[in-house]
Amino acid sequence: MAFTPTHEQEPIIASKAKKLVVRAYAGTGKTSTLVAFARANPSEQMLYLAYNRAIRDEATKKFPRNVTCKTTHQMAFTGYGKTLQHKLKGNLRPVEVARDYECNYQVAAAAIATVSCFMNSADQFITQAHYYRAQEMKSKKSKKKDDPRLASAAIKVAEALWSEMQDPYSKQIAVHDVYLKQYQLSRPDLSAQYSVILFDEGQDSNELTTDIVFSQTKARVITVGDEHQQIYQFRGAIDALSHPQLHDAEQLRLTNSFRFGPNVAAMANVLLRYKGEDVPLVGLGGEDRIVVSSEFKLSDSKPPFAFIARTVTGVIEAALFFSSRGMSIELVGGYDAYDFKGILDVYWLSKDEPQNIQNKRLLEDYPDYTAYQIVAQEARDIEMLRAIKVVDSYANLPDSLAILKSQIVKGSQQAQMVVTTAHKSKGLEWDQVYLCDDFPDLTDDEIPRQEMLGEVNLQYVALTRAKKLLVITPTLLNLVKLIKTGFRLTDLYRSKSLSA
Repeated sequence: MAFTPTHEQEPIIASKAKKLVVRAYAGTGKTSTLVAFARANPSEQMLYLAYNRAIRDEATKKFPRNVTCKTTHQMAFTGYGKTLQHKLKGNLRPVEVARDYECNYQVAAAAIATVSCFMNSADQFITQAHYYRAQEMKSKKSKKKDDPRLASAAIKVAEALWSEMQDPYSKQIAVHDVYLKQYQLSRPDLSAQYSVILFDEGQDSNELTTDIVFSQTKARVITVGDEHQQIYQFRGAIDALSHPQLHDAEQLRLTNSFRFGPNVAAMANVLLRYKGEDVPLVGLGGEDRIVVSSEFKLSDSKPPFAFIARTVTGVIEAALFFSSRGMSIELVGGYDAYDFKGILDVYWLSKDEPQNIQNKRLLEDYPDYTAYQIVAQEARDIEMLRAIKVVDSYANLPDSLAILKSQIVKGSQQAQMVVTTAHKSKGLEWDQVYLCDDFPDLTDDEIPRQEMLGEVNLQYVALTRAKKLLVITPTLLNLVKLIKTGFRLTDLYRSKSLSA
């Protein structure tokens, strides 16, 4: 079937700009637009920079031969990763770092976080800024005061770690981000191979990748993404679409979505307006409908269904619910992608059987189940509260999990129910989507403003996975009513500051 570009896609495909930014809403065909751009410029050698391996593999099937699809790690491996290949491991473990560098567990954990923050930055050297940035990205439950001695000790160990991870002759293991950081520090010139760089998912880039791309002054750079789908701030992601180096870039948009129709688009526009966005998303995907969960029954529609949860525990809870009803289930990312071991540990804590708990740090933090319940209530921690709900709902959780595991199938076509987190749902789509009730209330002014922006984006991502039917939460319906009165996110925090 021949590709016929829309009026929005035509100027992108025809663009000759040195720097181009394409702001593409959910389901607006950004990949097909980039493919058409590549085909329209067959003499140009292009690099499509993929966010991860799965996206790279999918892109390789779609792009023409003049486009090379790679991840940043793949680009860096040949020159730097091969020399470290024999010592590359998955993760640094605090217990091993504490042993090797003769420090306590707290220093080791902080050092690992510091060096990780440095490796994802554009900086040349480890500084205190990386330590403090890493601390900011830690769990919200952490209320420990700043400790200069901890900072000093952690930075010292982080510097030693960085030095020894780079050394192919050192026994210190290395993580894959080491050779990527080495590659970035080498200031690579990609223009010898590529005249155009296609930088996808720019809204969730990190400083390191952005530095590699925007330092390519000889090549054309096409940056594509959707700032409203930025959902990895907690990992240190930045919005490359708004990077200062793109102030003089040509700016184009894709606003027509072919995934869903006007109703899902209207729901997405509620969230966009709430954030202050005045350019609407247009749904051209055909007939669709929205139902509130309080008025919806599963029996009203035939499977398969995709259940999208905010939390990992929400996924576990939904999967157990469907398993208890004998349904086949697909867990996006697989069983091991979710913390079933963690929920089992909480179960054994509730049964006062500490010998069965695998993560002994749980016992250090919570001497008994009552203490766990108290902290969950005081911190209003969604994951912990739902873990309590799961544990209290299943008298024999180990047996229930064993049954669930036997009912998991691979591939949505075989599954009656697909269950995933909102984060893992990104890039996917289903005919029918049900939003679980563990998403936060977007009018809760107790949530810090920056964190709230991430939560709005996450719900936007989740609901725009639906093609034909979207089941929303009552709290989301309440937001719809509030937006109609002209209320915006800025008003939420303005009213709080006025009352303070």
